[in-house]
Amino acid sequence: MFVSLDLETTGFDAKTDKIIEFGAIKFDLSGPGEKLQFLVDPGHPIPQIVTHITRISDKDLKDAPSIDDKLEEIKTFIGDYPIVGHNIQFDIGFLRSAGLEINNPEYDTQVLSGILIPNLPSYSLEILTEILDLKHAEKHRALDDAIAAMELFTVLIEKFRSIDPKLLKKIQTLCGKSNWALTSLIQKLKPNDSQKNEATQKPKTKVPTLKSNYKKILDEDFPALFEEIPPYNKLAQDLANQASADTYIAVSKNLFQEIEAEIPNKIAKIDVAKSYISTFRLSQFENSAHFKDEELIALLKILVWIEQTDTGLLNEVALYNEERSIIQKVNLDPNILKPDEEHFWKKALEKDKESAAICTHQYLIENTPENGELIIIDYENFYKSLHFHQSNYLKLDFALEPLNSLKELEPENQTLESLSSKTTILFGLIGIIFEKTNDQNQWAARSTIDETILATKEWNDAINSVKRLIEISKELGDIKNESSIGYLKRWKSILEELDKLILCPEIDRNFLWIEKDYHENIVIRKIPFQIDDKIEEFLPNSKIITQDIELSKPSPEIKTINLTSKSENLDIFIATDCDDYNKNQIPNFLIEYLKNSKERCAIILNSRKQLEYFTLKLSQADIPTVSQMASGLGKLTEQFKNTPEATLLLTPNAWEVFKNKNDIETLFIHKVPFDPPSEAFLVAQSKNLRDPWNELQIPRAILALKKIINGVRNNNKVNKKALILDSRLVTKGYGRDFQEKLKEIARVSEIKLENFQH
Repeated sequence: MFVSLDLETTGFDAKTDKIIEFGAIKFDLSGPGEKLQFLVDPGHPIPQIVTHITRISDKDLKDAPSIDDKLEEIKTFIGDYPIVGHNIQFDIGFLRSAGLEINNPEYDTQVLSGILIPNLPSYSLEILTEILDLKHAEKHRALDDAIAAMELFTVLIEKFRSIDPKLLKKIQTLCGKSNWALTSLIQKLKPNDSQKNEATQKPKTKVPTLKSNYKKILDEDFPALFEEIPPYNKLAQDLANQASADTYIAVSKNLFQEIEAEIPNKIAKIDVAKSYISTFRLSQFENSAHFKDEELIALLKILVWIEQTDTGLLNEVALYNEERSIIQKVNLDPNILKPDEEHFWKKALEKDKESAAICTHQYLIENTPENGELIIIDYENFYKSLHFHQSNYLKLDFALEPLNSLKELEPENQTLESLSSKTTILFGLIGIIFEKTNDQNQWAARSTIDETILATKEWNDAINSVKRLIEISKELGDIKNESSIGYLKRWKSILEELDKLILCPEIDRNFLWIEKDYHENIVIRKIPFQIDDKIEEFLPNSKIITQDIELSKPSPEIKTINLTSKSENLDIFIATDCDDYNKNQIPNFLIEYLKNSKERCAIILNSRKQLEYFTLKLSQADIPTVSQMASGLGKLTEQFKNTPEATLLLTPNAWEVFKNKNDIETLFIHKVPFDPPSEAFLVAQSKNLRDPWNELQIPRAILALKKIINGVRNNNKVNKKALILDSRLVTKGYGRDFQEKLKEIARVSEIKLENFQH
């Protein structure tokens, strides 16, 4: 017997937020049993966004009991049964914070889904129940979510029983090396020989017809710069199908991952070596004596996935948080073994000899071909990737990783212990510098390293620490052997990073700073002010595709060709009467417009705060919405496809990777998306400029705005509209620059809100 349970809460923090609904159902694998459901008074008003998601209001909770009054009933209902749920740790955390002592086994359907169903865009409960055709009556209500998790769990257990018996036996053996809650259940499962493993079959891809303007790219002599609007999915695929075998078509990492499954297998698809699974290292890792929960979960995901993958690219595996640590233990590491000895890497390179290759920007940067033609798609992204490739980034976890691996091989070696201890002390010193000198920015505090900091005692202590690490490391020659050589090479690369960051900071040519990552770990980083010499290395054999020739032109001598024609089916309007002091003006305008609209509309908002505000305003006016505020991008995309009457609300970053832009007929842009002036990449670039605002910030904002609008102009058979709700483009001097640039892609008009019609 099991208990599936779910909670609705006032927020995500179990320490400060409260439970507002409890739902649970007892069941076994033959069917459901007793149910328990009730609302809970949290003791204070609930946030409006919670009401929007759950449809639970303060009025509903007025006469509800407190959670204290219900704890005994919950405890009795749960008993000693294993607890099932989707992301169940969240719910258990809230129950424990409320005072309930829980020691039951926890079975997470989100984790099980990630293991058994690879390559999904989202592992939300809504998406999984839809894909598996399970009932899920009222989403984001506790009892219905608990029932859905119960049905999902039953299906997943059957999927476990249906996988290849040899793989199931291996999984059961590996589970025995862990304390994972599901171990006892999985080890009891018997194979179901009557069912076959349902591997995901990739659809056959048709070879597309090459557009005439794409043919110009292949026919033109290099070097050349082409202006073409994104998305670049079809462009990359078309070129790969038509280009000669010695051509490399380089795309961003995101685009590579997006189109990789759609590209015919006859085309070579190449990423950097470390992005591939190493079957040799995977086999070694399987032989570990013990696994942490997150290691085992990640390992099981990989073992199920590797039976289905054509490429061996690890980005196909959905790994989260601590699970990602396994990548460094099973990926193809050239320091540890020769890449050409690995199956998936060899397979990619063999195809490269026979066809054009789609590759990532990172691959091209690290493996610039001596011969052949380069087609670099999305120059802005390539430039940024090259900039960061010339950068340095280090934190304690990265620095200790090779030492920890060496300690597993040489547990008695005192030199390794000394290096680990002194490396930890070094990052403690860097942390002290950060605490003393950071700018106290509430969003992203940063300590910029300048001459004053370089003269401090703490920095001098850090220098001496690095020198000592280098000196002690000479003793590691005693443990150099076939097993350790790869990890020693890695440690050497860490020392080289420390040399560049601490001993040779070169702050006259680099932007050097200390910050904290999302987990509050100290990070030290350095990026160069300019990389013109590196760009020049790629130009002679390159054809470059960009969104904006003027902003991107890498060399004044390079030939430029504009492939982008002005859209005759897109109108851009700029509102002249938006009042920043009237918070209700724009929401009220949108509500009135959307109530009478039969169009598919999207609203782009620059911050999470704006996103929440507009989501609530529209929801309160009964406007159907699909909002990034309430779901991740994969789940949001599925909701958008299934609710044609809903308005889409996104941030610019999410809009950039949203796949269904072309369905949008009317696009509302709340504010021009200026970059944060503190972004490190921009700080470094601005060091070479006399007027960073006009030479960098304005051109980048224009490009960002064009990127957003270009997303809806792909289908020339349908009339589209974009309304910019930012009157600064009318009232500010720089507005003229924006308007002139926008006229290059479509018709542009100024308009009052009251005159904007359907």
